Amino acid sequence: MGMDGLGALAAVATLSLLLGCGKPAPRGDDGARASRPPLVIGAKCRRVDPCRADTTDLFFDVTITNTSPRAIGFPLAFVQKTGPVIRVSDAKTDRETFLRTNLADLALRQQLTFIAPGATVAFPWVIHPVELEGFGPEPSAEITVHADISVDGQRVDFSGSTTLPIRR
Repeated sequence: MGMDGLGALAAVATLSLLLGCGKPAPRGDDGARASRPPLVIGAKCRRVDPCRADTTDLFFDVTITNTSPRAIGFPLAFVQKTGPVIRVSDAKTDRETFLRTNLADLALRQQLTFIAPGATVAFPWVIHPVELEGFGPEPSAEITVHADISVDGQRVDFSGSTTLPIRR
């Protein structure tokens, strides 16, 4: 690299440090670099806990909690229409399947609901009995939410998951 290349590299490095890009990520308990997601996904059955799936629909709420110190823009209307990605699995039989999601108007991704620090928003969802056919007595549903969120005016890819144990 010539002198001009080194000068440009030094300028970029200096600018990165001034803007905070060179700031190290916080460390986890094991000493590894850790990054805490701004949102946490949860799920809770409406009727009972743990969830019981019998011959009726399994109604639950998906929650999105803002764990950051700033408001986060989240496309709630879009995610309510498409639903979460749900992977149903059974550890005893090694069977798994992904439940279908819904189509939604892509313009809804631009309509952001701002979630205040420490606040939670929720939306209802359902798993139908036919979607659990062929699974053993204790399947689980991994609930995943993918979205482009707004953090300090910047669009950021977000993905978060939780597991919902099911009893039959």
